[in-house]
Amino acid sequence: MLRKAIVDGNWAAAHARLPEITDPNRLLPDYDSMLEDPDNPLLHYAISRANHPEARALVTRLLAIDETDPDVPQFRGRTALHVAINFRHPGIARELLAHPKTSPNATSAFLQTPLHRATMPMMLNVEMLSVLLEDDRVNPNLPDKDGNAPLHHVARDIGWHEIKDIRKAVALLIARGANPFQKNHEGKTPIMIWDEETRAPGYKAPAYMNLIAEIVGERRWCRLRRIAASHRGPSL
Repeated sequence: MLRKAIVDGNWAAAHARLPEITDPNRLLPDYDSMLEDPDNPLLHYAISRANHPEARALVTRLLAIDETDPDVPQFRGRTALHVAINFRHPGIARELLAHPKTSPNATSAFLQTPLHRATMPMMLNVEMLSVLLEDDRVNPNLPDKDGNAPLHHVARDIGWHEIKDIRKAVALLIARGANPFQKNHEGKTPIMIWDEETRAPGYKAPAYMNLIAEIVGERRWCRLRRIAASHRGPSL
């Protein structure tokens, strides 16, 4: 069985059995500890093991099959691009974005796009974020189930990542048209969340405030401060 060969790391068997498959998009029900989900297509299994060069080659071979659809979701609705982002494979992400059947803004069961996955708290990855934003089709303002756009998630990354990574992430998103005024379902903009996060003990709010002002520009920053002040009171 091809899935078992991939999971077991039996790459010679996996490559030998690849021509035998009749449906590369069929969901295989076995639970997989690396993917943390049941019901995954073969492509997801191969991507999750792609640190090994033979698994990486298998990904390319699977994508070369005419019937392969990278947008086939697994149990939680994640596509192959979501999985590539989760496992931090920039080369595979680019290969998927170049595939004619890949939808770069496909959403999971939680309405998360691959861009959301690249900016999740504790999971921020500037390299993967940059790869996604190279594609003009990627929308940086799509909301997830809570109304959060990727910039909202980056705001919550403060404290989990180095300031240089936060700076790069914000700059990349703003440059691609991310809207710092966008409100989530709680009525909060990214700057309101930054304000809340940087008020926690141990954070130096002015340093982060100056960082965002530098990136978005002084005029826009003044407007953001007024919006945040009207939301939280005159304490900004």
